[in-house]
Amino acid sequence: MSELLEAALEYRRRGFSPIPLRPGEKEFPAVKWKEMQEEPWTEEQIRDYWTANPDANIGLHPAEQNFLAIDVDGYKDAPTVRSPRGGTHIYLGLTEKVAGNRDILGIKYIDTRSYGNFILAPPSRNKEGKRYQWVEGKSIFDNPILPPAPKRFVTALQNDSRRLVESKAGEVIELNAEFKQTDG
Repeated sequence: MSELLEAALEYRRRGFSPIPLRPGEKEFPAVKWKEMQEEPWTEEQIRDYWTANPDANIGLHPAEQNFLAIDVDGYKDAPTVRSPRGGTHIYLGLTEKVAGNRDILGIKYIDTRSYGNFILAPPSRNKEGKRYQWVEGKSIFDNPILPPAPKRFVTALQNDSRRLVESKAGEVIELNAEFKQTDG
């Protein structure tokens, strides 16, 4: 059994919905994954797919398990992934729907993944063959209870963040400082 198949099955057993991605890719699902949001694959379907496509990367659909993946540095006690390019994906719990977005709150290079998109999961690889890896002791298997996403952060994400940044840039900077210091 390949490492990726083994990981995909373990994600499914733990209630996550692994989405097959093209080998070396993080942006392009190998299947029509939107259907998988309503009907996640069974272990048999996962086994069949990854047996035929052993190099397929693994994506996870955060909204299915009510979590938000944030690609930023460190969040104490949260499951954390190191990306091949040095980025960090932090998994936080949600109690409300939040749409994923790029350049959240107008901050370049900070993206979220949740409702309507997916996050690439370890041990998937990028185009250069480098792996996404769990930070030691901080895998979703080590830390199955996700710490909650900061309420102010969730509220900011639920608002029209691009409009908010354009019209109230000073308040956004203040909000960023506040949620760093308070909610978690």
